[in-house]
Amino acid sequence: MTLIQGALEKIEAMGRVSKELAYPIKVMDRSTQRMLRLINQLLEFRKMQNNKLVLSLEETDVIVFLYDIFLSFRETAESKEMEFKFIPSVSSYPMFVDKGKLDKIVYNLLS
Repeated sequence: MTLIQGALEKIEAMGRVSKELAYPIKVMDRSTQRMLRLINQLLEFRKMQNNKLVLSLEETDVIVFLYDIFLSFRETAESKEMEFKFIPSVSSYPMFVDKGKLDKIVYNLLS
């Protein structure tokens, strides 16, 4: 997957891609990124099954953290004419979380 993704990035960086190929290349790039995420999630799930999953907890303002994720999805939602809002009930909510794990969970829920 990494080799395919690297080749796609190289093609995109060349900047001389025809309009006919630009869209299929973007689709392939998104698909390889998604496949890599799924593979990594399967590996993490396997670690969890084997009781080898390690959490890296750190104090984080979850509202700020979730808002950053919201921003990355907002443009996609707008392009699909979807109403997508972030309305927290509190302005700040500090807690200990594993940012990487929480990011994956929220990303999976929103995608």
